[in-house]
Amino acid sequence: MCSVHYTRQMITVKELLEGKLIQGARLLAGREGLRKSAAWAVTAHARTPALGPLQGGEIVLLPPPALRHLGGPAVLASLVSGLADQGAAGACIWTEPDAEALDTADRVGLPLIQIGDTVAPDVERQLLDHIASRLRTGLRQQEDRQANLLDALAASEGMQGIVNVLAETLELPVAYFPSQGPVIRSAGASDTPIGAALRQLPRGQNITMVDPGDRRGAIWVASVVRAGSRLGVLVVEGVHSEPSAAEALFIRQTSSAILAETRRLDAAHETEKRLRDNLYRDLLEGRVGDLDVIYMRARSLGLRIPVEARVTVVAATDPSRPLSEVLKERLLTYHASYPIVDQGREIVLISPLILRGAPLEAFLRKLIGPMGASVSAGVSDVINELRQIPNALKEARLALLVGRRKRGGGVLTWTDTGVDGLLAPLRDTPEARRSVERLLNPLLSYDERHDASLTQTLETYVECNGNASVAAHRLSLHRNSLAYRLRRIEELTAVSLADSESRLLLTLALRLRRLL
Repeated sequence: MCSVHYTRQMITVKELLEGKLIQGARLLAGREGLRKSAAWAVTAHARTPALGPLQGGEIVLLPPPALRHLGGPAVLASLVSGLADQGAAGACIWTEPDAEALDTADRVGLPLIQIGDTVAPDVERQLLDHIASRLRTGLRQQEDRQANLLDALAASEGMQGIVNVLAETLELPVAYFPSQGPVIRSAGASDTPIGAALRQLPRGQNITMVDPGDRRGAIWVASVVRAGSRLGVLVVEGVHSEPSAAEALFIRQTSSAILAETRRLDAAHETEKRLRDNLYRDLLEGRVGDLDVIYMRARSLGLRIPVEARVTVVAATDPSRPLSEVLKERLLTYHASYPIVDQGREIVLISPLILRGAPLEAFLRKLIGPMGASVSAGVSDVINELRQIPNALKEARLALLVGRRKRGGGVLTWTDTGVDGLLAPLRDTPEARRSVERLLNPLLSYDERHDASLTQTLETYVECNGNASVAAHRLSLHRNSLAYRLRRIEELTAVSLADSESRLLLTLALRLRRLL
């Protein structure tokens, strides 16, 4: 943050006249320029060059000898115009100007001041002493304000501390409206939301005076911008005029402080995310090492790892669809104290047996119930060692698979997967796939060619434990028709349904086919 003149502490032309700094001085013309700040004072000489180049903000003294050297009162109008072009704050004369000079001063807004009996050297000394005093005071105050901002940053007082420093400095209510996240307000700031029109402000750091048309009255608005993107809008309430140069400077410095705090928060967030990701990876892959260290890492991140736990995998029932963002947000909210890993299309939870006062299964059913059959969750068996997490994760994923294929969604525990849970790990082995194809492809091909239902008939028959009467009743078939179908099945599969082991083989093949 750079130091510059604190303009409010510099003398303005209006203060020069009202404060009687120069005895007998009176304003002749150029009233529109009274708010100009006097940064310096310079006296014209009765020799060449009468004046050096101006830097802007000078009060130019034109004593009679110098004015005569420059051409006399007849050229005063052109002198006034030229001084205004060079940024002078005002001009002091000891003679009576003509009407043209007065009209020119009014037109260009350059205060034209007539001096009484005080000689030019005394006027220049008084002005310079006063300006120097104001400058020293202003610089000290500006440094104090910068120090307050830096202290707020160093003490990690956050956005609230930064906003409070600006409010205390300007003695006006201040609010910061970030693009994302809650509004930060100083004491006395209105809770009125920022208007949509204010969000269309230029993305630069210029401060704009706006009348939002509400009870706040006029406000100053400044954008906080990073890499061309607006991070938020800083609002100062209860203003009555455009900000002074010093006020504008401090608002811009506050914007820079907010930007620095935003970067710090982003860096802290990235660091925390990296630490969390590392912890989650170690847990899910079983690299726990020293348990005390793992628990310490978790505590530093505000996490609890339950002594007895279950691992849950939550995903959309349709594997090709992403998990609902609404459900993700609910899970992140209600499971925030325990490890929760967002892996894109699925979320992995390491949960205690009782969550939010209810058994884990009941909690999950209540949470995902409103989503209907579009969401599935697989829950592992209970574990009591961190090293068991990788196996528990496999159980949860297999339970998720069975729940998707056999139940069409909802919550399913590993314990409730039964035979399907035992078969599920085989689904990805080439041997199991070849066995299923060898046994069932002939039936599937026959059904497709003849628009038949031998595969369904076999499924019903094995579900009825080989009881032909019960199977025929379920299929609404005559027993002779069922017997014919069963013979065709035996011919196509080269398997005898009278043999219990063969029936078991076909039963497993049918179950495994549903999981493929």
